[in-house]
Formats: sequence, structure tokens, C-alpha cells
Amino acid sequence: MKRLSLALLLALGLGAGPAIAADTGFYAGAGIGIFNTEISESDLGLKFDEDDTGFKVFGGYQFLPWLGAELAYIDGGESSVSVSDPAFGSAKFEVDVSAITAAAVGTLPIGEMFELYGKLGIAMWDGKLTASASGLICEDLELGETCAESVSDDGTDFFWGIGAGVNFGEQFNVRIEYEVLEIDPQGVNADTDFLSLSGVYRF
Repeated sequence: MKRLSLALLLALGLGAGPAIAADTGFYAGAGIGIFNTEISESDLGLKFDEDDTGFKVFGGYQFLPWLGAELAYIDGGESSVSVSDPAFGSAKFEVDVSAITAAAVGTLPIGEMFELYGKLGIAMWDGKLTASASGLICEDLELGETCAESVSDDGTDFFWGIGAGVNFGEQFNVRIEYEVLEIDPQGVNADTDFLSLSGVYRF
């Protein structure tokens, strides 16, 4: 919620001015930022709310000044959490998330330099949960002789995002975005969000 509020404030604070028609055509870009994964304690056995560095590459087409479509590949990195006990040993949980997203993008130009936009679509995701342990805790986790186990899953779920951009001439743009992917690998409900900074080139 803090990240969503920050993104909204940044977007609203870019300034105001007369809206002008944006160029139509193809664009492409890449970005990097903070990818967060949150899983409730009831689903995983412990509270999981961890970040890692994520990146994305994307491309799209602006059909109208206010409407476009965009495809992206997002890699959420590898978030993890560790717990340990002097008597029973230690355990580590890791979560890997990646996705291909497809979304409609609505754009609101603000003056010649700024723009606000929102996106709505689907995410075709891949998720992997890995548990490893050492010490007596291995027996409790029932992970087998190697004391490590991974489960993978994929699916298609809802995706949305908001953002703001600054234009530098007709071809270059810098974006700040907040995007949310809803995933459920192996029936585990995970809330994932991505706060990123991207560079865009318009052809």
C-alpha cells in the first residue's frame, strides 16, 4: 500500500498543463526496480514479505493518442527468507517469479513533457518455491535426504499498473511504474508488485 501511495503521489505531482496529442507508433524499453513478493503465514508456515532486484523489457504500439497495447517480460529476481534455531538448525525459503504480460494502456498527456497512464491486462507467470534446511529441522520439514525441495507452477492471472512519464524530445521517455501481478503457484496465494524506473525509445 505504501508503494501504491508513493506511485500515485509521484504521478499526480508531475505538473499540469494543456493536453496535447501524443505520437502514435511503436516503442520499446527496459527497466529495473524493486520486486516484492508477499505470502501469508497461513499459506507458507511463516510470514514471507521480501524484495529483490527485478528487471523488465517491453514493447508496444500507440494506436491513438490515448490508447495503446503493450507486451513485457518481467523477471522478479529471487527473494528469500531464512530462519534458524541453535538446537534445531536452519531453514531457508526462496521464491522466483517471472511473467509475460499483455495489457491495454490508457495515456493522459499533460503538457508537452509529462504523461500519466494506467494499464490493465493479464500475466502469464512462472513461479518456483524452494525450501532447504539443515540440522534436526530437516526431519520436521520432511524434505528427504537432500533436505531441499522445489515446486514449480505456472498460470495466467490478472495484471494492472499505473505510471508517469517524462518526455525528452519526440523519441525518448523516462517512466516510473507500479505494477501488480496476482499469482497462486501450487495453491499458494502470493501478492507481487514491481516498482520500477524505465527508459523508452519511440520509433
